[in-house]
Amino acid sequence: MYSFDWGFIWVLIVQLVLAIGIAWIIVQWVKLFSKKKETRPPLDIAKERYAKGEITKEELDEIKRNLE
Repeated sequence: MYSFDWGFIWVLIVQLVLAIGIAWIIVQWVKLFSKKKETRPPLDIAKERYAKGEITKEELDEIKRNLE
């Protein structure tokens, strides 16, 4: 008969933790390098913020003056 060996279970647990850790690191690395940079013009962003109500008409006009 075979005897139950707890060492085997610990090896499996360590391997599982390492595999999850490596997978997490790879996912974070891919997220970091796959982010696209903002390429929209600043005025378009300001207009979008105005449409959402994040800034007032006066603030939008000031942004337009500063960008021109």
